Amino acid sequence: PQYISDDMLRGQKDEICALELYNREYAETTDCGFVTNESLGFKIGYSPDALVGDDGLVECKSRCQKYQMQTIASGEVPTEYMLQLQTGLLVTQRKWIDFISYCAGMPMFVKRVEPIAEYFVAIEQAAIEFEEKVTEVVAEYTANAGIYHKTERRDEFDIL
Repeated sequence: PQYISDDMLRGQKDEICALELYNREYAETTDCGFVTNESLGFKIGYSPDALVGDDGLVECKSRCQKYQMQTIASGEVPTEYMLQLQTGLLVTQRKWIDFISYCAGMPMFVKRVEPIAEYFVAIEQAAIEFEEKVTEVVAEYTANAGIYHKTERRDEFDIL
């Protein structure tokens, strides 16, 4: 079981509305599942909200009124989303991603973001370090699991 808040439910509905509006006012989108890329020397993945033609992606965010107003006023993509957007561009090797910020009853904010090399370098380095750490943890687990495997396994009811 997983807790689903009212904000999460609103977000699911808002994303559908935002994509429909984007399709009408900007460009036709195509649904897409999880995308992986192994050509970088490591495996990395990203789940776009939709593809646009051969060159673009869209990433939708459902925002409460306060944050939607701040985003529209600034005219900029909130910094907390840039890593996700740049990861999407790195994984898919697309030329741009349209960030969509949506709150029902308010104007929809759309801003095109292109690849930023500094983000790509940081993402690649973090992915390599993560993969090294996972390999290390798996090796430690495997070495230690042999020790514990020698003991007899008991169900919790056997102990009682």
